[in-house]
Amino acid sequence: LETTMDSLASGIMSLTSKIITLLSDRRLKKDISETCDHPYNQIGLKAYTWSWNDTAFECYGLSGTSQGVIAQEVAAIMPSAVRVDNNGYYMVLYPVIDSLVDWSDYDGA
Repeated sequence: LETTMDSLASGIMSLTSKIITLLSDRRLKKDISETCDHPYNQIGLKAYTWSWNDTAFECYGLSGTSQGVIAQEVAAIMPSAVRVDNNGYYMVLYPVIDSLVDWSDYDGA
């Protein structure tokens, strides 16, 4: 299954001319809390809410809370959906993982 998911992600990336990557490195987060029953569970990923830590603010100006996945967990099952930025932090290609999920019944709560 992992190889199939990674192959599918690679195919999607090759069809996309511009991919949006978002910082999602565990090292930039604090107060991480798992979100239950999220569509990312369909593809073997957990979803979380978190607050950005001091490093996230100092390096990228990120503050407040956010939600999504943890890049290190994505890399474990779908390495082609993760990139590393110039500072060595992991970023997720969210359009790739989002395209593998059925969002039809998700209300975002």
